[in-house]
Amino acid sequence: IPEEAASGEKKKKRVKKSIKAYKIYIFKVLNQIYLDIRISSKAMGIMNRFINDIFEKLAWEASRLARYKKKPTITSWEIQTIVRLGTSW
Repeated sequence: IPEEAASGEKKKKRVKKSIKAYKIYIFKVLNQIYLDIRISSKAMGIMNRFINDIFEKLAWEASRLARYKKKPTITSWEIQTIVRLGTSW
């Protein structure tokens, strides 16, 4: 019998966070605005992390608002309210 099972403690599984890549979209927007400018892979990685961070913070604030309103789901209303409030992240 393994030690964890003997002591009654279960090992928690780590959940890998899914990270969305916005590189393609950043590149398309950059090309629409500045046709002759390129972006380094390091700068692209920073922009990608920035966008992921913004979306994560928006979702977190919207979920807090939904919990405050005692709603089980996040709707577009919560997202729009958080964006309008421009919370100090």
